[in-house]
Amino acid sequence: MKTIVNLFVLLMLTIRLFAQEWKSLGLENEFIKSIAVDPIDINVIYVCSGNGIFKTTNGGTNWNKIKDNSITEIKIDLRNPRIVYAYNAGYICKSTDYGNTWKDDNKGIDTKIFSGITAFELNSNEPEILYCGVGGIDKGSPYISTNGGENWNKLGPNTEWYCYRSPKLDTICYNPHNSGITAISINPQTNNTIYLATQTSLILKTHNSGKSWVVCGSLPEDLITDIEVDEADTNLVYCSTYSRGYFFSKNGGKTWEPLFQGIRNGHPGKSIQASSIAGKKIILLANVDYLFKRENDGLWQDLQFNRGEIGSLLLFDKRIYVGAKGLFVKDILTNIAEHTDIPFDFYLYQTYPNPFNPLTTIKFHISKISDITIAVYDVLGRKIKTLLDSNVIPGTHSLTWNGTDTFNNKVNTGIYFVSLIVEGRSYNRKMVLMK
Repeated sequence: MKTIVNLFVLLMLTIRLFAQEWKSLGLENEFIKSIAVDPIDINVIYVCSGNGIFKTTNGGTNWNKIKDNSITEIKIDLRNPRIVYAYNAGYICKSTDYGNTWKDDNKGIDTKIFSGITAFELNSNEPEILYCGVGGIDKGSPYISTNGGENWNKLGPNTEWYCYRSPKLDTICYNPHNSGITAISINPQTNNTIYLATQTSLILKTHNSGKSWVVCGSLPEDLITDIEVDEADTNLVYCSTYSRGYFFSKNGGKTWEPLFQGIRNGHPGKSIQASSIAGKKIILLANVDYLFKRENDGLWQDLQFNRGEIGSLLLFDKRIYVGAKGLFVKDILTNIAEHTDIPFDFYLYQTYPNPFNPLTTIKFHISKISDITIAVYDVLGRKIKTLLDSNVIPGTHSLTWNGTDTFNNKVNTGIYFVSLIVEGRSYNRKMVLMK
């Protein structure tokens, strides 16, 4: 009897510990279809549901509705987070003031009664360049905007797309009864390379921003729900399907392999996210009722998300955000993190200004003569530049970083870490470069 009681107590403790891993950020009455986090302040979060767009500025303590109407997806311009985009089947809208006011930005997009906007993506390196896809029973095409959504033009042939593989030619055929673009992904290192996913199991690829297209390797016939290019190794491409599971390509889409045999097929695939955080390659797979994670090609881990049907997924800044009935978050531990404790004999102040462009000041204090190193790293844990590697006298000192790497090349807009290393111990601060 004592053994049974002990096992029961252990089980209850395990359940309680598990329950503490996922933190609720509120909105329990909303089914969250998309999530976007401000790149400068992670306490600023946007989500959308069938009832509109909601925003918090304090990490989920309070939420305000900032737009009515059902919204499919929301995205932030990572270079200028004042700019926010949202869309549904009927229109794309844009805000230039953090979501306070909105205006429609879909001039030139042709939608019909039985077709609508089904995908949207912005180029993180050139945020004025936007892509969207239209599909449905009626006609549809992919579109491009080169001026932040003011005007849109069709990509590729000036005809409606019906995406299927010709039995005789490894090419795309066209027909006025399109079956639709379902997802778009842009190569983060080569902006001209774009992937389009379709309802007919084809993935299309361009190397010239949509002037011409090729058909990628064969996948099982099914609707493709999401596609993702690995940010560290862009030959790696991942996709999810509605009922056939998840696949990956090692050669830019030429051939495909199953990504995870253990996934319960037959359940609609929702999303796939791939990112490298502090040197770890993280892959997340979301279906309607489960969530798996893998690190560095290791074993798959069931994250035990038991909060109901999953509507959206976001991997951002060492955190996993999941939208269901409400918004939930879980931290990912990495090798690079900001310190909250203060070492006795050295200290690294928060850089200022932060965000910055083009210079930021790095201020530090040491209490004794020490050999120190100050270096800048990106979010993948890669060293960008060593700023100081010397013996330094006691006191408070400062230096600047001008946003360049070891070879004095300008680095991209984004999140970086400055690390102060003293006698094998380190102190890190996060900083954001904006252009």
